[in-house]
Amino acid sequence: MTEVNEAPAVELFDRVWRRLRHELETVGDMVAPELRSSYRRVLGRTPPDGLRVSVLAERTQMTPQSLGQFVEVLRHAGYLEVVPDPADRRARLIRPTSKGLVASEAIRQAIRDLEDRWSAEIGAAGWQQLRRHLTQLATAAPVSAS
Repeated sequence: MTEVNEAPAVELFDRVWRRLRHELETVGDMVAPELRSSYRRVLGRTPPDGLRVSVLAERTQMTPQSLGQFVEVLRHAGYLEVVPDPADRRARLIRPTSKGLVASEAIRQAIRDLEDRWSAEIGAAGWQQLRRHLTQLATAAPVSAS
């Protein structure tokens, strides 16, 4: 195995990504064990007041068709509901149920806890610098929906 200090950046990103996934999946498995992490991701990005499918698809970087399949699974599991949009009764909103709100808040809290731990590991200034660099890299090139 390559020494960490000599590893290419791609390998470092991979190691951090694996650590992140492991920590979040551990919490997710306690909160919503029947859901895969990809379903939890959709649930976590659905605000309490709901969103239209097209907006949620953009937010999750999915096609509306793929998102629709995820919404159906989450709806049948009791985490999301589909309701009329009060601004346009012809349109529909996807929003969390009470079960979905509890699960998504637990996942968001796990993310906050993880960020707090990582900030403590590298220091507040290092954490802010890391966030600035990640923001630059995340916004430098668009990612297509998949």
